[in-house]
Amino acid sequence: MSQAHTGCLWTSGRGCSRIGNVPRTEQYGLVFDGELPPMRSLRTAWLLALFLGFSGADRFYLHKPGTGTLKLLTLGGAGIWWLIDLFRITNEYAADGASMPLAGTNSLRRGLRLASTALVVTLAGAVVCVSAAPVTGTVTAHTPWATTTGGRQRKEPDLTVGSEPIPY
Repeated sequence: MSQAHTGCLWTSGRGCSRIGNVPRTEQYGLVFDGELPPMRSLRTAWLLALFLGFSGADRFYLHKPGTGTLKLLTLGGAGIWWLIDLFRITNEYAADGASMPLAGTNSLRRGLRLASTALVVTLAGAVVCVSAAPVTGTVTAHTPWATTTGGRQRKEPDLTVGSEPIPY
């Protein structure tokens, strides 16, 4: 087909940039005066969410000051909002405040999603380990030397839970 029949202007390697006299962005209801806004980096947004997410730095970077302020005032929603944003940013359809998609490859998205999952599993394991010890009590065994008949010494464990001895 020729350009005269389709109304399509072909550019080198990018395919059709117009259909008829309507630019592609206007076909989908996106109208920008002048240049398109710059795309924000997926990697930068994720690193900000990871290290400064409790302060809302990732939201401010993505030009979302309203939710950034809320995140700052709640310290990342007590950590829950912080963890959710680690996954939200790696979403295929994640966008900044101007509805522009974040610049990053699909392999980068998968890698960051895997790193987010590993972080959540590690944090969950640490919380379980720290919170389980006081709930279940810590059992320790002391081994004082006791003498038996015949002059030989043997170990008898002295079991305690916390600071209370267990009778046997």
